[in-house]
Amino acid sequence: MNSDLYPFSLCARVLLSATFLVVYNSDQFMKSEYQRKRYWGRGLVGWKSFDDISPNDGHYAVAKLEAMGYLGVDMEDTREFYEDDDDLEWNFTSGHRRLSLVTQNVDSLHRRAGSDHLIELHGRTDRCRCMQCGKFRDRRSFHEELTDLNREWLREALRSTSQDDMRADGDAAVKTENYDVIRVPPCTHCGGFMKPDVIFFGDVSTYQR
Repeated sequence: MNSDLYPFSLCARVLLSATFLVVYNSDQFMKSEYQRKRYWGRGLVGWKSFDDISPNDGHYAVAKLEAMGYLGVDMEDTREFYEDDDDLEWNFTSGHRRLSLVTQNVDSLHRRAGSDHLIELHGRTDRCRCMQCGKFRDRRSFHEELTDLNREWLREALRSTSQDDMRADGDAAVKTENYDVIRVPPCTHCGGFMKPDVIFFGDVSTYQR
């Protein structure tokens, strides 16, 4: 993915930003252990180059406009903005929230550039969520453990993978179907399986987003 090619459009005082959806079938991921191993195996190869991308001048300009007060609107806070387990945060809300940016981007580059008041409609690839208990885990930490568990497989996969095989969402076209041996770290809280906190093809966005 070229982070210099982000289209932006300005609507009133809230910026709308869009690039791509994560093109992966949610039904396959949720129902098939093999498809989950395949996803994480390909991510073992492709994720690092995706995660190494830095915000560009456009991301920093948006964050600066927000900090200067040129972007942003105040809106009434409601319970629907919060996850079911966010009762503590909801109880201490001021009754209002600020919104400066609505983005379909899942790379968190706006957040990393300093934008604070944003809605990431399609989620964030920089964290994972347990599909059983709902707990989050930082994706870098998850990938470190994933790499430790699959070093030999990763070495073999890298030998047959080039930069041209990297995909925009942290995926990679790995030239193997030997995914059965992939070991995927379970949730550290309940032992369930983890999924990137993004909208896959077939998923439905939540009220909170």
